[in-house]
Amino acid sequence: MVDKVKLFKVLNIFILIIPVIIDFFNGLIFFVAGADISIGAMYRLALMGITLPFVVLVNNKPIKIWCTFLAVSFCVSWLVWNSYADFIDLKSEFEFLARIMFPYFLLAYFLYIQEKYIFTFDYIMGLMVWFGAIGGGFLVFSLITGVGILSYDIYSYGVQSFFIAVNDIGLVLLVSFAAAMYRMMAKISILRVIIAFTIFGGLIATGSRTGSAGAAGVFLIFILAPMFYGKKNVGMSSTFKTTFLSVLFLLLALAIKVGYDVIQEYPYMLQKFEVLGEGESARAHLEKAATERIENRPMLLQVFGEGSFAFHKYVELGVTGGKTYSKGKLVEQDILDFLGSYGLITGLMMLGFPVVMLIINGINFLRNGRKFRDMAICAMLALFIFHSFTAGHALNSPTVSTAIVIAYFYVFGYNKIQADEKFLKTIPE
Repeated sequence: MVDKVKLFKVLNIFILIIPVIIDFFNGLIFFVAGADISIGAMYRLALMGITLPFVVLVNNKPIKIWCTFLAVSFCVSWLVWNSYADFIDLKSEFEFLARIMFPYFLLAYFLYIQEKYIFTFDYIMGLMVWFGAIGGGFLVFSLITGVGILSYDIYSYGVQSFFIAVNDIGLVLLVSFAAAMYRMMAKISILRVIIAFTIFGGLIATGSRTGSAGAAGVFLIFILAPMFYGKKNVGMSSTFKTTFLSVLFLLLALAIKVGYDVIQEYPYMLQKFEVLGEGESARAHLEKAATERIENRPMLLQVFGEGSFAFHKYVELGVTGGKTYSKGKLVEQDILDFLGSYGLITGLMMLGFPVVMLIINGINFLRNGRKFRDMAICAMLALFIFHSFTAGHALNSPTVSTAIVIAYFYVFGYNKIQADEKFLKTIPE
């Protein structure tokens, strides 16, 4: 007879840890061998097939209703697109929708095993943090050894190792870094310190504005936040906490100083940070083309969208340069990509899902003693939403799904998580 507990534990590893290894070797095959075969896409397609049945099996009604709504909405919208959109490609639409649905299938899976078994949330979060640690380790290794692909060629410092979607992996590292900092502060150990600093190093190694500034911001938040928590939330004595946080603050100041000196050596990188400071978007031309299309299309398409393929083809046509893309040109800003593709009804619902998760968790934070972990989940969701609305690579990224689904699970399973952990404390060790 199959031991279901062991089976689920293995599947958890295949969902939360193995994907980063798959992505690394997928890029290695692409960059070194020149083979345009996405084993990452095939791997996640297999995970979708495995986790899809749990949407039916899980007892949680909200996730059932949500997945049903998205499926029905897509079918209704497809009828509109098929009649009124100028470009139609059903295969591309299914691929785009599948990437959006992936985290909800994973969420249904985690909610199902939560209904059947008792386990700590820290166990699940710990697995996700290992994804960030492994990814960060690959990036740090490439930066030190020079083995890997440069992020900006010779114009700036930074590597992407062998990750193809470096912006996606950067967001995963940012979210997992917040989780790693929480775990390090909640229960300090040498391993947790190493993991947190490995992820931090990986973010800095990318040389991206989001990675560098985001890493410093998260570091600062989790240096300041523990000052307001006692030993119940932060597993350190007052003396050790003060000393440890002071050391971390000095390390952050040193890292910022070194980073500033490095930026000064690369005019290209300096220009990018200056643009960031001025609030100017690097994708302004794409945003302009997308906004013009949304504002000038028929009202019916405003409501239902025109599909990902048609909308991004219009963005492609609106951008000068003459370059063509097989599936159109993404704006890489989720607000425009989703409103353009799915319209006001479905698009706003999709965009609003993580925002609702943040609001619910914020309410839990205020109602339940302002727990440190609740604050950490708020930070993870806020980072995800900010990146989604400013730089994209979030809501339709199956890579990022691995990280953000943990925050979704925490919100959906909040009461059961608290009850299970309270029960486990009553069991003698």
